[in-house]
Amino acid sequence: MSATPHAGGRVVTVSVSNITFLRPVHVGDTVCCYTAVKRVGRTSITLDVEVWVLRQGQGERVKVTEAEFTFVAVGDDGRPRELANSVTPGIGKRERQPGVPR
Repeated sequence: MSATPHAGGRVVTVSVSNITFLRPVHVGDTVCCYTAVKRVGRTSITLDVEVWVLRQGQGERVKVTEAEFTFVAVGDDGRPRELANSVTPGIGKRERQPGVPR
């Protein structure tokens, strides 16, 4: 996940919401995960996550899952800490590619 570099260190998952399973993932599919920063708090970062597959590793990509993950930055003691890096929502959003639905 891209939350770790954005947070400047270790993060823990605190919630997964708005998860939608659109299509199944089959044995042999190549799975690709894409993230974009949605919201940034003092200690937390929320990412939009899209999961796409290449059926049997080839052909057109198919979107199979979308969700929202929220992470909290934690220190060595496991307690929440402020994000170390400045993060801007929208960073990491992949460009729309011709022929690939969103």
